[in-house]
Amino acid sequence: MSTRFITAILTVAATITALAAVPAHAGDRDGAVRVIAGATVLYLTGRMIEDLARQGVIVDTRGNEDRRGHGSDWKKKKDRRHVLPGSCVRRVEMRHKTRQVMPRHCLKRNDVRVNRLPGRCEINWRGRNGLRTGYAVHCLKRNGYEIARRW
Repeated sequence: MSTRFITAILTVAATITALAAVPAHAGDRDGAVRVIAGATVLYLTGRMIEDLARQGVIVDTRGNEDRRGHGSDWKKKKDRRHVLPGSCVRRVEMRHKTRQVMPRHCLKRNDVRVNRLPGRCEINWRGRNGLRTGYAVHCLKRNGYEIARRW
């Protein structure tokens, strides 16, 4: 369905709703003027959004950013492939050292293409359920990857 058609339907629906909510009075021009003005405002707003969409401007109506889990830099499309989710960073005890790693299953769950990560950063460690595979954080950073903020 076209945006123009949807805008027209919404305008008509809002007009009918406004007319139905107002009790009928003989000679009440003020109410009719308000209804027409409201319908005009809705129509012009729809047209403005439609024109902006045609120009390639994205109108964000959500208000605040979605900050569940990754931070704002994870959501940006620009160079997203080099930003990894901070919620996947884990501390693992290996050879009497605590290292920061990113488990492979967590990265896959967050839509990271793990086959494109550097193979030299891949490490294995023993977890509670056997051998685990992941990537060393310091190695990933050294190879140009960033870790998004953790919330």
